[in-house]
Amino acid sequence: MSGTVMQGIEARIVGKVQEVKQPTGNGPAVVVVRVSHGKDKATGEWRPSSWFDVKVFGEKRIAAVQLAKDDLVQLDVWGATEEWTGKDGVKKSAKAWYCKELQSLTLEPF
Repeated sequence: MSGTVMQGIEARIVGKVQEVKQPTGNGPAVVVVRVSHGKDKATGEWRPSSWFDVKVFGEKRIAAVQLAKDDLVQLDVWGATEEWTGKDGVKKSAKAWYCKELQSLTLEPF
């Protein structure tokens, strides 16, 4: 194999839109997606949902800002760790998901 191989995590998230945070300037739109894990078969209680904040850049953010709460979406994402220095001077990090592909399963295809 030649060239540079980029390490990372790729995943597909299918869930319902909870919120779309509008972009500021050239920044990303952020699609907040809730993935339900259904009810526990033994207890009948709802299992906790998983929540994902997915950053959407470029032309795909036009489609992202058209999404509405409870739209069912499929997002192909790439995961990474973002690092920054806080106002307190302490280095911080958080996991981030970046949209590679976006498809609404509720609306007509984009």
